[in-house]
Amino acid sequence: MVVEDIGSDPLWANLRDAAAVANVSACWSHPIVSTSGEVLGAMALYHRAPRGPREDQMRALEIASRMVALAIERDQLDAQVRQAAKMEALGVLAGGIAHDFNNLLAVVRGNTELAIDLLPSESRARPLLVNIVTARENAGDLCNQMLAYAGRGAQASETIECNALV
Repeated sequence: MVVEDIGSDPLWANLRDAAAVANVSACWSHPIVSTSGEVLGAMALYHRAPRGPREDQMRALEIASRMVALAIERDQLDAQVRQAAKMEALGVLAGGIAHDFNNLLAVVRGNTELAIDLLPSESRARPLLVNIVTARENAGDLCNQMLAYAGRGAQASETIECNALV
C-alpha cells in the first residue's frame, strides 16, 4: 500500500492529526505474511514530505517484512514447543502420582476385602466395607484415566487365586 500524500488520501482521514503530530506526510506499507499465507501484520516506512517510494525502498520494506514474518513464526513455534514441554511434564507428573496412588489403593482393596471375608455375613460393618471397595474402584478408574493421559494407560488386570498358587 502506497500513500504518497497523507493529507489528501481518504484512507488517512481519521489519522491525519496523528500524522501531523508525527510530522509524516507519506506512508508506504507492506504486509507481514506467514509462510502459510496468513497476514500477521504490516510494516511501514514514512517520509516527512509527500512523495512516492523509490524502488529500493519498497524492496527493502518487502525484505524486512519477510524477515519479521520469519521471526514471528519462530516465536510462535517456540511458544508451541514450550507449551508441549509443559504438557509433557504435566503428563509425567500425573502418571507418577496416579501410579503411586494406585499402589496405595491396592493395599486398601486387599485389606478391605480381607476384612469383609473375615466378618460374619450379618455384620453391620460389612456394607460399610463394601462402600470402601466401591470407592476404591472409582478412585482406581480415576487413576487409570490419569495414566492414560500420561501415555501409560496400557495395563492388564488378572485375578489370581492365591490359594491355588500356595
